[in-house]
Amino acid sequence: MPIIDVHSHLGDILYPNGGELIYKENVRMPKIFDFQAFNERA
Repeated sequence: MPIIDVHSHLGDILYPNGGELIYKENVRMPKIFDFQAFNERA
């Protein structure tokens, strides 16, 4: 079965104090392998 949606949530409850991220500025996720871009390339 193919993956049709990959995303994350800012302020995820799986991370310690994740809900506090909503109120911070300039928060960036670490760069990870982009599976969607890999699958969409021609």
